[in-house]
Amino acid sequence: MKRLFILIFLFFVSVSYSQFIKGYGLKIGATNSHQSWGYTAISPVRGFDPDNKIGFNIGLFAEHFNYSNFQLITELNYVQKGIQKEIARTESESPEILGKVLWKLMIDYVNISILAKPKFALEKVTPYLLFGPRIDFEIAKSLAFDEARGYDNFKKSRTGVKMGLGSEINLFNMRFLTELVYDLDLLELYENENVKVTSYSFDFRIGVYL
Repeated sequence: MKRLFILIFLFFVSVSYSQFIKGYGLKIGATNSHQSWGYTAISPVRGFDPDNKIGFNIGLFAEHFNYSNFQLITELNYVQKGIQKEIARTESESPEILGKVLWKLMIDYVNISILAKPKFALEKVTPYLLFGPRIDFEIAKSLAFDEARGYDNFKKSRTGVKMGLGSEINLFNMRFLTELVYDLDLLELYENENVKVTSYSFDFRIGVYL
């Protein structure tokens, strides 16, 4: 947690020096996250294949440098990631299936990203690419059932890379943007002798320059 506050402090310090900032704004959108559970040959259980879950993201960004075809982007985001699965409902006294319930997990993160942004300026629209490293720090967790308590053993910070594309749009004397970004974890969320859990997500965001 101490490292998280240091990184957030450094982010805002960098933004405060306006001579290094060529533009800044707000982004907001949805995150579609996915987990893959790969079971080993010795695992006593297998076959858990959770569904994707849609979460929310919002954040601030700052643009550095002002080259015609390249900028560096720093971002500070709040991101929701998770999974869900419809499972059978039983009672502890009996294995009889009473129905189905939706098992849900939502984890909230503070995300810090540093992204290269090559772009291709046109008259009204400026397409661009995004790629670079990011790190997520868990700040809250919402579990639908006690059976999800095993997630306490999952990593509280997640390193990864982002790759995406977007477009700046000049409209009504303002600058807007849209983005679609693929976010891949570089390390497993969890691993033991029975299972390895990996994760990725897609972010769709719209934004405005302030």
